Amino acid sequence: MLFRHFDNKILCEAEILSKKGFAVDIIGPDFDPRFNLGRLKLPSGVHARSITLRRRTLPIIDPELVLKQLVLALRSSSRICHCYGMNELVCALALRTLGRRVIYDMGDDVPSILGTMIGSKCGSMQIGHFIESTLRTFEVICCRRFDRIVGLTKRLTSGMSKFNGRIVTIGYYPDPCFNPSNVDPFLVRKYKGFKVIVFDGRLIPEKGTYIMLSVADIVRRVIPNFKLLLIGGFVSHSEEKSFNRAISDLGLQNHVESVGWVTYCEVPKYINLGKLGLSLLTDWCYSYVITEPYKVLEMMSCGLPVIATNGNIVSRELIQESGGGILVDQSDIKAIADCVIRLLFDEYEANQMGLKAREFMEKTRRWSDFEEKLLSVYASLFPNR
Repeated sequence: MLFRHFDNKILCEAEILSKKGFAVDIIGPDFDPRFNLGRLKLPSGVHARSITLRRRTLPIIDPELVLKQLVLALRSSSRICHCYGMNELVCALALRTLGRRVIYDMGDDVPSILGTMIGSKCGSMQIGHFIESTLRTFEVICCRRFDRIVGLTKRLTSGMSKFNGRIVTIGYYPDPCFNPSNVDPFLVRKYKGFKVIVFDGRLIPEKGTYIMLSVADIVRRVIPNFKLLLIGGFVSHSEEKSFNRAISDLGLQNHVESVGWVTYCEVPKYINLGKLGLSLLTDWCYSYVITEPYKVLEMMSCGLPVIATNGNIVSRELIQESGGGILVDQSDIKAIADCVIRLLFDEYEANQMGLKAREFMEKTRRWSDFEEKLLSVYASLFPNR
């Protein structure tokens, strides 16, 4: 398994394959704190091989990283190489050329992310659209060669299926440890006097971090023992400094707390401290509109009602189908704060939403279904077994 950015889906899939008798190597750069934490809890059949880099990686084409991953993959004698995300596209193409069987996991819609970022920095969305179109064409050309392709949502796989019929949709299924009973008595005592709401994920503006601070500023004036608990980390020290400065300017030091990155199996213990969860994803690029929101699924699995922005299609569908939360407009901070206050005061309504969220996940995201879908992809590459 080769990746640029480690995520929970990789860890879950490695665990399943290991239990089914596969020897699994996961290969990626060591700058990602989630990888450094995740490899501490790897099953016995999974081996982590980290690559040390003294600089930030380049998107998609990074000769040093690609070469080092390629060498480690070839040395492992793996018959199948599972490559995660468009940043691994060049490495995946090289491995396929060298005769390895390749599963390409599309992940998020990287062309729209990079195109939007570059367009914003250049001050020209025309340039951004050109970059996005070029990257999509490059991905299509490469994907025609891969043995299997995996996409998170049908919206992602439907377009690619025209060019490679060996494609399957496998969404994100939270590990069974994400359940309402997974609590830590010490943490429960520590936060007993607070009405906690939680956010789980990377702390970046595109995921609504500064919107959450504005919401917190309103809520704490009505509920003095309110606390916003942030489970995750920042992408840079400068962003962390900027965020902490905003907390200080608003006087929220006693109402906002970041616990940083924690190991995957420990995350539900922090989620379960909350009365409800927040997912204020902004629709700044196409990927953020159609992507599968891992964190919404994790909070719903823990039985939390989720307040989510309606700009993300999948979040909207999850909330509408389950009744396990409330949809809000990302630009209406007052309305978001009113929803938070309402659910913190009305524990019965919040509990009912949480029960619906958990019930929905038990019906639609069964771990056994995830195992079956994943193993069917690998089984197709071993026709004689």
